[in-house]
Amino acid sequence: MLAQDFVRIVAGRIHVLLKPLHYRKRGLNFSCDRGEVIHLIQIQRSKKSTRYAVVLTLNLGAFSKLLSERRGQEVVNPRIPDCHWRKRIGHLIPDRYDKWWEIRSAEEAQAVGEELATLLLQYGLPALEGVSTDEELVRLWESGESPGLTEFERTRYLNLMKPEKIMKD
Repeated sequence: MLAQDFVRIVAGRIHVLLKPLHYRKRGLNFSCDRGEVIHLIQIQRSKKSTRYAVVLTLNLGAFSKLLSERRGQEVVNPRIPDCHWRKRIGHLIPDRYDKWWEIRSAEEAQAVGEELATLLLQYGLPALEGVSTDEELVRLWESGESPGLTEFERTRYLNLMKPEKIMKD
């Protein structure tokens, strides 16, 4: 088997988990429209991947439709770089480090798919639930946190999304 087959196995397992939760699959990206915010989960392949082995991780993101509109951007199908909150799954688990999985066989792919599905259930999906509305994003940014953003972006987004501005819309 080739690395692309291993990725398909992992993606298939994640799809089984996310489909009943109303996530749509497009390639290696899964998205769920929560109204104000779109949640994204992406399987990212490392440049260290080869034809016969794949190194991968999961990226999670939350994309605010209102913030995108206020920034003058029209993003129809947002991707992780478009998101206003971003984290890798490894930073959500107790060890809190940028974890990547190396897969060299179908068995390893199945095991990694199961592990990632479990991590998504325990840590990833609850983290995304915490950023399901514009108000939750604003509250997070007001606390000084801005996962996946620079301080400049956090301040800029906060200025565009002040609560009184959200209430008027």
